Amino acid sequence: MTVRERKSAVNDAQHIVSHPHADARTGAVCLTIAQNWRDVLALNGWQTLDDLFALTNDRSLAKPGLPRWRERLRTVLTDASGRKIAVYVKRFRDVPLSQQIKRCMAGEPHHGTAWTEWTWLGELARAGISAAEPIAYGEVMLGCWERRSVVVMGAVEGISLERWCARHERSLPAAVAEALADLVARFHALGIAHRDLYLAHVFGAALETSAPRLSIIDLQRVVRVGRRRRWIVKDLAALNYSTPPTAARPRERLRWLKRYLHLCGKRGLRNDTEGETSGSRDAAQTEVRGPSAVRNRPRAPRLRRRDRVLMRRIVGKTEQVRRHDARRKRRLAEVQATGTQRYEEDA
Repeated sequence: MTVRERKSAVNDAQHIVSHPHADARTGAVCLTIAQNWRDVLALNGWQTLDDLFALTNDRSLAKPGLPRWRERLRTVLTDASGRKIAVYVKRFRDVPLSQQIKRCMAGEPHHGTAWTEWTWLGELARAGISAAEPIAYGEVMLGCWERRSVVVMGAVEGISLERWCARHERSLPAAVAEALADLVARFHALGIAHRDLYLAHVFGAALETSAPRLSIIDLQRVVRVGRRRRWIVKDLAALNYSTPPTAARPRERLRWLKRYLHLCGKRGLRNDTEGETSGSRDAAQTEVRGPSAVRNRPRAPRLRRRDRVLMRRIVGKTEQVRRHDARRKRRLAEVQATGTQRYEEDA
């Protein structure tokens, strides 16, 4: 899907209204608001792009290592009935040249950094994948140069799986693990990669029930992968690294990978009986010992050679992520000791 098609699809799905205008000195200014949020934002005084950048008394979500040109806020809106609604704001200004070049090379030369998250929120909603609700997007562009941009999103329900694992030193419930495999498989089936897919970016509700609800957040770095699978491996390695040993044992991780591959429709995953015509193989399967119920139970899917290669790549990338995270923590310690700050590149 081209950039023009993505923009048209988002507009159709969200019923948005836009307020663009241009200034020869500051550049083209555009503010896009989802139709069902227009009255709520107006009630709270959010009617212009300057209003969104003027927010100062809200809860900052800054963290060590976050570059100065990126800003995250959590604020609360009040609707006409007096109900409080939590929303999140991501703002980008004074974007450095290196990031401007990356954005242009990624195929978004005429839109700001926040545009990526805005468009993918709409695409995931159409695909039936739970994510934050897109509320508003604004940008100031001077040609291909981004002066500033902002995106406003609704809150997702529940807590992050990272926080759940920290509170419960036991394995993830089987229903949650299955739901996570389903979520990631459906996400990757769209031909995209998250590039920051840690448990901290997967939120869940009703986690102790048989029907947990999972959502994915932080879509700022999402890219289409095409035939390049390295970012898919990075996503799976990030999940593997961020899952503590208490939350999943090696056998449970392997079971999760098999389910993920099966849901993705990978051809490398098969049952023992699929495509087999050899009588010796059929005879070998009848030699399983135990009660008839156990003997006749379908075996779990097995990994073929190509899938074992993928598994080794995930393990290798997990080690790279671990080393990168260790270096990042050392750099953050140096930053805190010296009082300086610099941009942290992702693995």
